[in-house]
Amino acid sequence: MRLLNALCLLAVLLPLSACQFLTGNAREDEMARGFSPDELVGPQWVVEDIADQGMIDASRVTLNFDASGRVYGNASCNGYSGQYKQAGDAWTFSQLITTKKMCPKALMEQEQRFTAVLSQVDEIRRDASGALILLGPQGHRIVARAQTP
Repeated sequence: MRLLNALCLLAVLLPLSACQFLTGNAREDEMARGFSPDELVGPQWVVEDIADQGMIDASRVTLNFDASGRVYGNASCNGYSGQYKQAGDAWTFSQLITTKKMCPKALMEQEQRFTAVLSQVDEIRRDASGALILLGPQGHRIVARAQTP
């Protein structure tokens, strides 16, 4: 009876694990397809994660892109702006500046993490769920979603 139960369990779990494997590959393929850079301009992108460390509750970090190559928004405590440029598949963010308002230490650390990762971004992708993924050379990333009205 135990052998029969174990075989039934395997018969159920093996197909499910194969589905998980296929789903993971499909998501990677979807991310690899990229997106049109024109999709950046217009919506405000609200950051959901910085360098896999999450976000402080009730804090707000945003990305706004304009057609002239300017990026700006809220970095947690301060406003920021800078330049972005695309050349083929490579992206650069430069001349980032922030206002100098002081905030609680945790918000300032989140802001510093955001600007540090943003200044190193060299690739931008979209995942299957529509999230914007800004990737740096050491695997650091920023995940953002277009704000819905």
